[in-house]
Amino acid sequence: MPRIDTRSPHQLVYRRRFHRAWRLFGCATLLAGSLVASAPWLAPAVDSSPQAIRASVLLGGMAAALGAVLLLGRRVKAFDKDESTLNVWWGVLVPWRQAVYDLPAFHVVLLGPLDAGEASRWQVALGGAEGEFLTVFELPRETAARAAANEIAAFLGWPVALLPAPPPPSPEEGAADEPGDASPKAPLNAEA
Repeated sequence: MPRIDTRSPHQLVYRRRFHRAWRLFGCATLLAGSLVASAPWLAPAVDSSPQAIRASVLLGGMAAALGAVLLLGRRVKAFDKDESTLNVWWGVLVPWRQAVYDLPAFHVVLLGPLDAGEASRWQVALGGAEGEFLTVFELPRETAARAAANEIAAFLGWPVALLPAPPPPSPEEGAADEPGDASPKAPLNAEA
C-alpha cells in the first residue's frame, strides 16, 4: 500500500486504489454507462417511450456508478499522532465505510507470516497488552512487510516484534486427510 505525503509530521497515511486493469475497466464502464443513460437525448428518434427512457437511464446510471467506484475507489489507512488514532476508511473520494481505532490500546508493531505452514503472505499488525492484535497490512513479500512495519514503528516510536505463530490445526482438520498423507495437517502417531 503506497504511502502518500501529507506534509504533516503528525500523520502517516497509506492509500491503495484498485489495480490498473480494474480502473481501466471502470473508466470504460463509466463512459459506456454515461452513453447509455444519455441515449434517449442523444438519439431521440430511436425509441422515446417512457419505459425505454426509464430503462436506459436506470441501466446506464447503474453502469456509470459501478464504473465510478472502480475508477475512483480507494482504501486509506491514516495514523495520527495528535489524535492517537488509526483511521481506516474505504470510499470514492470521501469515506463510505470508516473505522477509527485508538492507538493507546496498542504498544508494539508485529510482523510475521500469515500462515504458519507457508510464508507466501506477510502480516503487519499492531499488538496490544492482552495479546490481541489489529492487522494493518497483508503483503505478498517479506521485504515490503518489513519496510512497512519499520516505517510504522519509527513513526509511532514503538518496537517491532515477531507475530505470535497461529495455533496448530485442530484434530478435526487433520482427520480429513488421507492415510499416509505427508502434509503438515496429518496427525502424528506417537505409538507404532
